[in-house]
Amino acid sequence: MFLNQLYYLRELERQKSFSKAAEACHVSQPALSRAIRQLETRKNR
Repeated sequence: MFLNQLYYLRELERQKSFSKAAEACHVSQPALSRAIRQLETRKNR
């Protein structure tokens, strides 16, 4: 999952929008948000 999370983060940076990044990654917006939140949690450990 970690590589997917990094991919989603990169796409979020490129698109500057959660909904556009989710569309580009072929996932739902809530799934993208959840993955980014998990990545942030992992970073803060």
